[in-house]
Amino acid sequence: MPKSRSCWETQATAMRSTRLNPDELFIRRIQNALLQSSIADWRRRGKTLLDINCGDGRFLKSLWHAGFDVSATELNFRLRTLAAQSMGRHAEIFAAQDNDLPFDNASFDWVVLHLKAENDSEILEDVLNEACRVASLGLCLTFWNSASPVCFLQKGLSASLGSFNWWHVRRMLLRTDRGCLTTKSTLLFAFAPLRRFWPKLFFNTWKTRIPLGAWTTIRLDMSPKSTLTPLILPTRFRKMTGLEPVLECKANHE
Repeated sequence: MPKSRSCWETQATAMRSTRLNPDELFIRRIQNALLQSSIADWRRRGKTLLDINCGDGRFLKSLWHAGFDVSATELNFRLRTLAAQSMGRHAEIFAAQDNDLPFDNASFDWVVLHLKAENDSEILEDVLNEACRVASLGLCLTFWNSASPVCFLQKGLSASLGSFNWWHVRRMLLRTDRGCLTTKSTLLFAFAPLRRFWPKLFFNTWKTRIPLGAWTTIRLDMSPKSTLTPLILPTRFRKMTGLEPVLECKANHE
């Protein structure tokens, strides 16, 4: 009995150590909302997605619920265990370094890459090239943006987050010459006088295509977009007030 009680206490302590406070939960909701908004037009039925540096699986459930066939990589054993526990049989979590992925070229349709503090400038280009290598349709990066006004004015905050310069990351992605880039950001107002309250500010939920927010995504589309084009059916039996779409067909724009 004492042994089992000690085991239960150890598990309870571990659960308390991984429990997030309300501010952290609020920020994660904002981060997840930005990611979902950034990849909203990705096709997902029967499509595979790799989440690189998934951490404790903070985005895996929402990606799986969105309809992707999800896999993930995480090098840290403790975080990988937490991710596997949260996903169960719904996702396979691999132990892999982000600059040396154990997958063939174009193994996944989509890739989401979370840059981490250990990705210094020397290996960042290798990390981006590896993510592009295993993706066949598109890639989405998430990271803290050191070029945002928030991080620029708060140097200590920028260092603690392990942030990256948006312009530098964008320049590296352009160098791959794999497709067109789009960006979104959020968490706009985290200035020092309001630091205690900044997660609660309403304006932090705004999403902008200008890289002004502290939390940023950059999406790289490697394939042409598929759109629906209405076809017009004219008739001579009555006069139309305007063109009326009567049929939609799928067309690929090169």
